[in-house]
Amino acid sequence: MKNRLLLLCGLPLFAMAQTNTFPDSGNVGIGTVDPQEALHVSGNILGNRLMLNDPVRITDWNSIWRSGFYEGLAATNAPESNGWFWGLNMNHGANHGNYRYGGQIAIKNASISPSMYFRGTNSQGAGTWSKVLHNKGSQKISGSNTGLTLEGTGTGNYQGAYLSLKTLGVDPGNEHITTLFINHRANDGTATVEFQRRNAANAYRGNLLFYKDGYGWRFGVAATKTSTIASYQMIIRSNGKVGIGTLTPDSKLTVKGKIHSEEVKVDLSVPAPDYVFKEGYGLRSLEEVQDHIDEHGHLPNIPPAREMEEQGVELGAMDMRLLEKIEELTLYTIAQERQIKALLRSEREHRRLEQRLDRLEALVQNLLEDQK
Repeated sequence: MKNRLLLLCGLPLFAMAQTNTFPDSGNVGIGTVDPQEALHVSGNILGNRLMLNDPVRITDWNSIWRSGFYEGLAATNAPESNGWFWGLNMNHGANHGNYRYGGQIAIKNASISPSMYFRGTNSQGAGTWSKVLHNKGSQKISGSNTGLTLEGTGTGNYQGAYLSLKTLGVDPGNEHITTLFINHRANDGTATVEFQRRNAANAYRGNLLFYKDGYGWRFGVAATKTSTIASYQMIIRSNGKVGIGTLTPDSKLTVKGKIHSEEVKVDLSVPAPDYVFKEGYGLRSLEEVQDHIDEHGHLPNIPPAREMEEQGVELGAMDMRLLEKIEELTLYTIAQERQIKALLRSEREHRRLEQRLDRLEALVQNLLEDQK
C-alpha cells in the first residue's frame, strides 16, 4: 500500500518533467522536450518586461513566418529597395515555413523624415506595403490606380470634404491659409470646387470658384466668402463652348465685353479680294456707287448698320469686304490718275497752241503794218 501511494504521488511530477528539458548544455525547453532555440517556450509567457538585445537579421521580408522583431539592409521585398528597415511580424497561429500569413510593420532608418509602412501577407509571405502618412517632410502616394479619398457627410454649405494648406513663416502671426472645398454644396445636387485664401484671423483674401451644373463648368473669382452665380465670370458648356462674361455662349468662344490683345490672327473662311484686280471684274462706276448709296444708304457688299448692330460683325469676312473696298478705291484712284494726266497733257497742248496762235497773230500784224 505504501509503495502504491508513493507511485501515485510521483506520477504528476514525472508527467510534468516530461514536458520540460533543462540540459547542462544546448537548448532549454519549457512545455516542450524538443526545443528548437536556445530558449523554446511552448505556451504563454507572463512577465512585467520583455527586453531584446537585437532583432533577427533577414534578407527577404517575404520569408518571415514567426512573430518577432526583424531588421534588414536593402532586403528583398522591403518597402523600399535601399536602406535599413526595422519591423514587427505578427504571424497566423497555423504558420510554418511554407505557410506565412500575417501582418507586418516596418520603419525606415530616417531620423529627419521618418517613414512607416504596413501590410498584410498571404500564404507565401507576400503583400503590398502601404505607407503611413505623417506631419513631417514631403509625402508621396504612388502605385497603380492610386488616389486620395476625402469623404464629407455634411449636406450644408462648406460641410463637405475639404483640404486645408497652411503656409508658415511667410508672415509671422498672420499665416496664409488656402482651403480647397470639394462638393461643399451637395444639398442642391451640384458639384463645386472652391479655393479660399484667408489669413489666421479668418479674413478672406479671395476665392477661386469652380461650379458644375446643368449648363457646364463655371469659373470665377470673388473677394469675399461667396459662390453666387454672379461670382462666375467664365463658363465651359457641355457642348464645348466657352463664355466669358456670359453664361450662354453661342460660339466656341463668346466674350461679353472688351478684349485687349497685342495681336489677333484670324483664319479666313472667305477668299481674299485679289479678284478685284483680275480682268473681267465688274467694277461699278462712281455714278453706280452713288446710286446705290442714295437707294440703300450704305456701300455695295457692306451690310447696313442696323444689321451689324443686331447680328454683330464677322471679323474675317468684314476685313475682306473692307479690303475689297480699298482695292476698288485703288482702281478708282488709278483711273482718276490717268484722267488727270490726260488733262495735264491736254492743258500743255492747249498752252502750246495758244503760244503759236499768239506768234501768228503778231506776224500777221507786222505784215499788215508793212503794207501800209
